[in-house]
Amino acid sequence: MPQDFATYLTQLNDAICAENGASLAYLLRPTSPQGKELVKSLRSPTAGSLAQYKGSVASPWDDVAIQHVLVCTHIAYGRSAEAFQQQCQLVSSFMRFFVENKGWTLPALFSILRDLWDLADDADGPMGEDSKMEAARMVAKTFSACLMDRRSPIEESRNWRVYYVVGLVLKALNDNNEIPALEDYPRAHQVTYRYYIGMLAFLDEDFTTAEKELTRALYNCTIRSSNNQTRILAYLIPLRILCGHLPSRELL
Repeated sequence: MPQDFATYLTQLNDAICAENGASLAYLLRPTSPQGKELVKSLRSPTAGSLAQYKGSVASPWDDVAIQHVLVCTHIAYGRSAEAFQQQCQLVSSFMRFFVENKGWTLPALFSILRDLWDLADDADGPMGEDSKMEAARMVAKTFSACLMDRRSPIEESRNWRVYYVVGLVLKALNDNNEIPALEDYPRAHQVTYRYYIGMLAFLDEDFTTAEKELTRALYNCTIRSSNNQTRILAYLIPLRILCGHLPSRELL
């Protein structure tokens, strides 16, 4: 467990050189024991007092390390809104490395995005909704970075984590009270949204949600869209069979 910032920087650098995504994810968790130890050892650090460590490790990891300590400090003192803003900066710095490299950093990406959303949830008062909107924008940028990875070998591609990031985007939509109700949108948009919600629930083995959303998608799908009906039924028929409802010969 790191006892001071110099030790932390060494461990961070070791994880990067070894391309150890799991270790990097742990080192960037603000609620881990090492995060609390860093705050104690540095005695209320600020951006100014940590500036001396710029360049101690390769860019952008020097910025990431400093921002991580500041996030930990804000959390320790109950400043959730400030912690969220600092975590946004950390994610931005992290993405400078992520978009130029292979997918070994994905565990760390998941960790910092999950923490980003948790901190947005913790933000109190008028800043709460603004924080969720900002978190949604950050997650959307990450989605683009994952989707556009065409250089990495497939086994190391960032594409493998598109669905995880999509899940965070959908969570952002569900938690946003300023967006009109789904029923107010065109029927085609409703069908598309419910189809993907149902498909993701199916992949997560949440069969109850999957059946509900796919059934709604099917009932709202126009009979002229036979291809869309086929896509929906490709998931809905197996779900109904799991529940003991066998499809008719005509449907098959």
